[in-house]
Amino acid sequence: MARILIADDHDGTRGILRVLLQQHSGWEVCGEASTGEETLKKCIELKPDVIVKDWVMPGMDSIQLTREIPPIRLALQLSYFLFMICLSW
Repeated sequence: MARILIADDHDGTRGILRVLLQQHSGWEVCGEASTGEETLKKCIELKPDVIVKDWVMPGMDSIQLTREIPPIRLALQLSYFLFMICLSW
């Protein structure tokens, strides 16, 4: 079972990601974080296999967070950008 940590400063985005990720068998969302510092703390505490993290969060951006994460058995870090496109017809 792959253990996933979701890191995003928006409650709604974390909620949507949780719903989408939990639909896959073999995937478990083991925790959520809303700041870079909280993400780092939960990485050490929960030891996730995968981190799905926002590119920009309060306190620490994704690049700095990646540098700070200790060398735990982390299979993958996924940083994402959210783009909203509004089309008006």
